Amino acid sequence: VLSDTVPIHLTGYVLDQPPQELCRVGYSSDGRSMSWQGKRISCTSNGNPPPMDRPLTVLRAITNPTKDKEDQPRHLFYHIATVIMDTEEYGHVENSIRAILDGDIVVPYISSKRNILPLEEPTMTKESTQTATIIGFSDPGRFLAESQSFLFLDKGTQAGYQEGSIFSIYRGLNSTANETLGSLEVLSDKNNLQIGVIEVLQASTHGSVAYVHWVNEVIYQDDDIGLPRHTPPNS
Repeated sequence: VLSDTVPIHLTGYVLDQPPQELCRVGYSSDGRSMSWQGKRISCTSNGNPPPMDRPLTVLRAITNPTKDKEDQPRHLFYHIATVIMDTEEYGHVENSIRAILDGDIVVPYISSKRNILPLEEPTMTKESTQTATIIGFSDPGRFLAESQSFLFLDKGTQAGYQEGSIFSIYRGLNSTANETLGSLEVLSDKNNLQIGVIEVLQASTHGSVAYVHWVNEVIYQDDDIGLPRHTPPNS
């Protein structure tokens, strides 16, 4: 493990409950339907006006949050920007990961910054008894991932997916083609199915967000996060 940490920024969150909505973004002050860093936004609240002169976070909710087998909701949000309200209805964009669109929500400030140790030879961690399925990727509309990107997972702290946990990515363990190959333990012993390593950086009870440290193949949605077998690529 390298000694120096590297700052990164989460592209989104998986939450048990939606955060407090302070106001909802409308058209920008110049009449456009999107805003970037340095631009102004308009924001309409349903009750008390949002606080002024302090950083607030803009999120984009993913339609139809997924639920687990126990019908527990997972709310997926993409981190869009940081804004400061100058008046009750107008504010300016301090920084943005992507364009702010009509309907995005402004919530109390959430820090997206995390510090990680780049992994050369990942150390063993507590084994999970449950395999996580990928339910989202780094950006809206994206359906694959590579190294140094993010995955939204359907398992959280209740299933042992704690912040800092390190797990391996396996190729399609739940796919129909693998149904006759045996249990997860049998599949995970086949080196050609282990394609990368992730680290959980944000976790709620029923979901989490993980960072892809390395991967030797493109990650698709039917790939699974399995037992924490940390064999570096090409070893």
